[in-house]
Amino acid sequence: MLANREALGSILEATWLTSTGASARVLNGVPLEMAFNTQCARVNQTGLSGVGAAQTPHMGSPQGLLCLWRSVADEAEAAAAADMRLCADSDVRAAQERLLSTLPRVQGAPPDRKLMAAPIWSTWASFKMNVTQSKVEEFASQIVSHGYPRSHLEIDDRWSSAYGDFTFDAVKFPSPAAMVERLHAAGFSVTVWIIPFAEPNATAFAEGARLGHWLKGPDGAPAVVPWWQGKGALLNVSSADACAWFVGRLRRLMAEVGIDGFKFDAGETQFVPRGAMAAPNEYARLWSKLAASLGAAGARARMQCKAGRSEVLVHVPMASARGGGRAEWRGQADGATDSQRGSGMWACDE
Repeated sequence: MLANREALGSILEATWLTSTGASARVLNGVPLEMAFNTQCARVNQTGLSGVGAAQTPHMGSPQGLLCLWRSVADEAEAAAAADMRLCADSDVRAAQERLLSTLPRVQGAPPDRKLMAAPIWSTWASFKMNVTQSKVEEFASQIVSHGYPRSHLEIDDRWSSAYGDFTFDAVKFPSPAAMVERLHAAGFSVTVWIIPFAEPNATAFAEGARLGHWLKGPDGAPAVVPWWQGKGALLNVSSADACAWFVGRLRRLMAEVGIDGFKFDAGETQFVPRGAMAAPNEYARLWSKLAASLGAAGARARMQCKAGRSEVLVHVPMASARGGGRAEWRGQADGATDSQRGSGMWACDE
């Protein structure tokens, strides 16, 4: 099972429960495939496990049937046993309470209380990728003039000179340090949007390739993977040296421009090239861990795996105002679902 932001959301625990009160939780990182509410055709070949209303995939309706099976790439994986806990409770609430009691709790301090007490204002909601210094400052001025409470002002996608480079676009942001100083004076902390990718024409791409800090393909070169804004190399978050290089560049931006912190986007397993990591779902956990290493400066991240172990604030797809100003949840999952998955600290994405 791999994290997929479109299909499964960005917060992942190898835990399932049914409306009848049956639940299953995999306690180790053994690779599994899954299916639910459908017939499990691979039962004869793979030694399938089923949990739920219909326990046998060959009989009756598949509704309520959860199927888990091993998907192995080599003999070493085949030899590893899945450590699984199967439980039966009286109803779905009792099953949920049991599962939540077993999840690891937050380690470390919680995010800045300002994030909970006042809104995080994001340029994405108003400008998408058409963000500029003048638009950011006018946006902040409108917030102040209306007397709205405020914590962070987050400068989102397309603030940088290239995806992967941590320098402001000199045309769109001619004097970023002065802008940040004025935003601070207006009562905002200032954060920028960060991703683990670097496009091939970015300065960071060449530097990271020379240092060996990107995930590699079979040929040993940086694996260029597709993501929602094109293609790029992906940071090797399993490498301490790569993470130190990445964090050092972020801290340099903070020192030079006065940025207070970052919104860490992406990090889902779906972007990890096949074969690049022995345990692909570790990518989400390690990306979140990297964010947490910055303390308050890395307090927001988009994804989680084994969520309760990190003190970052997870941002989830948010409600968009549709006709008449009515807000609707859209995207993968709402905050209630994320809380059920074990992430106790979440916020809207925009």
